[in-house]
Amino acid sequence: MVPLGARQAHRSIASAVTLLVLLVGLRPHPSLALEPDLEDDRLLDQVQETLSRDGPYSLALLEPLTRLGELYQESEDHALALATLERAVQVVRINRGLHSLDQVPLLRQIIRIEEVRGNDAGAWDREQKLLALVRRHRDDLRTVGVLRHIADKQMEVLARVLAGKRPPQVLLGCFYQQWPNRDGGSCHAGSRSTVIQGMLAEAQRNYADAIGVMLHNGLYGSDELRELELQVLHGVDLLRSLNHDGRGYPVPMVPGQVQASSLEPWRSRMALVAA
Repeated sequence: MVPLGARQAHRSIASAVTLLVLLVGLRPHPSLALEPDLEDDRLLDQVQETLSRDGPYSLALLEPLTRLGELYQESEDHALALATLERAVQVVRINRGLHSLDQVPLLRQIIRIEEVRGNDAGAWDREQKLLALVRRHRDDLRTVGVLRHIADKQMEVLARVLAGKRPPQVLLGCFYQQWPNRDGGSCHAGSRSTVIQGMLAEAQRNYADAIGVMLHNGLYGSDELRELELQVLHGVDLLRSLNHDGRGYPVPMVPGQVQASSLEPWRSRMALVAA
């Protein structure tokens, strides 16, 4: 049995060697041979063999790179996990296209790593890029889970706002501004009601888009469709309970003027959700 300390040392060596192989294509010196029963060592051998035989962008690299990324995640080697998974993303893009949905599981893993390591800005940026990617595939059922997961997270953040906190997403998404792509205004201070309305509208839009994908694919009797519809209704009811204008009507999640929807072409927080 390999002592724990020795095993951790072997893993550290494996991590360093893997990084060299992934980033600069170097083969390790025979003196760095590791315990044959370590899974990461076996995967590293597979990566090295594929690199030698098929080159750095072979699709055969995808499976071992993905598994290596998972192993580094489990051992909290976040930097190596990111480097390995990002290399796997490159492999997918080169072989299956820049906007392939096959990269989505890898991107979701990368976002989780950024969240675990406390990189809120990195996680936010990657999540926005993931949203941009799935919106290119508006009829693909693989996007439903992504949209729902992101919407659920957005509602969790909103719950923290309603509890009186100011999570980093408030500033990262510039939710103090009603139209964050316009010049002027501050991302650091403003109306709490604007933050709530903006966050709620973005989450509800993602739920609504997931519903649209399911309807397009004819899944009218799906239990998941019913759940998504209830989430949208819950959001509308929540806004109604939180914010009314002077006449007693709920403040809408839609802009007062039709042309306002063009201000954010692909991600308007004033999307036509209620309609």
